[in-house]
Amino acid sequence: MEILSKSEIRKIILGKRLRLSPEDIALKSAKIVEMIRNDKNYKASKVVGIYMPTQNEINLLDLLKDDKVFCVPKIINKGLVFSKVDEDTKFKEAKFNILEPVKIDEVIEIDFLLVPAVAIFNCHRLGFGGGYYDKYLSKYRPKYVVGVIYDFQHVEFFYEDHDQKLDYYFKG
Repeated sequence: MEILSKSEIRKIILGKRLRLSPEDIALKSAKIVEMIRNDKNYKASKVVGIYMPTQNEINLLDLLKDDKVFCVPKIINKGLVFSKVDEDTKFKEAKFNILEPVKIDEVIEIDFLLVPAVAIFNCHRLGFGGGYYDKYLSKYRPKYVVGVIYDFQHVEFFYEDHDQKLDYYFKG
């Protein structure tokens, strides 16, 4: 079997993801949120990093109801900064059409970081290609870095030395 290039995988997987119905996204997101809530490392974590979903990514925002400190990424100077969020946080659409907090309340130490992916193979994450998470993780490694993907996003690809490895991932 031929292994596709990262750009070919991005094109195929993003196409599949964009064809998901809102019902499928809601169902699969709820399933993964339940898996996360049952995870012993998540339960023990106080500070959790999540992401604002875009392009039909798995929606983890229901986790914000849990009794934890949450933070989301914001792109600043070609890098990621995680900012604490709560029910009063105001967001604006930013680069890549992703919602980001207007004001920054930076969080450096994250116990449990949930990251989106285009694909995952051998606990290596394939993102959109900007290297934002890889750069962040090489500098600030949370105790647990956990990916979330739909079943069809588990795809074989060649990863490189600079690609940061996940501790594990949830698939649904």
